[in-house]
Amino acid sequence: MKQSQRLGLKKHVFFTGHCSDPAAAYALCDVTLMPSLVAEAFGRVAVEAGALGVPVIASNIGGPTETILAEPEVGPDERTGWKVAPDDPIALARAMREAIELGSGKRGELAKRARAHILQNYTLEKMGERTLSVYRSLLKLDKAKREPSTIDRDKK
Repeated sequence: MKQSQRLGLKKHVFFTGHCSDPAAAYALCDVTLMPSLVAEAFGRVAVEAGALGVPVIASNIGGPTETILAEPEVGPDERTGWKVAPDDPIALARAMREAIELGSGKRGELAKRARAHILQNYTLEKMGERTLSVYRSLLKLDKAKREPSTIDRDKK
C-alpha cells in the first residue's frame, strides 16, 4: 500500500480488505489481477471475474491456464484475458499496460468474450455434467473389466 502511494498510484490502486459482496467489487474493476506464485487447482477468482465480465491477468500456472484464453494459444480477437509467467513483474506490468491501453471499448469486447467463455464452459451445471460423465465412463470401464460374479456364472 505504501509503495502504491510512493509511486503516485493512490488514485488508481485500491486495497479494500475483506469484501462481503465480491460482485460489487468486480463491478468496480477494469481488470482483475491474479499473479499467483503457486498453482491453484481451479483458480476461482479468474472464473468469477470472467463470469462478471471483468478481464483477468493471471499467472500461467494452475487452473487459469485452462479457464483463460490468451495469446499465443488463440488470436487477439479470441482472447479472454492475459497469462503471464509467475514471479515476472515485468510481464505482469506489460499485461497491465496493455489492458489499460486497450481502452474501454476494446476491453469491453474482451470482457464479453470472457463472460461468454465462462458461461459456456464453467457453470455449475456444465462442470457437474462433465464430472458425472467421467464417473459414468469409469463405471462402464469397471463393468467391462470385471469378471462375472458367481451369480452370473450360475445363471448360465
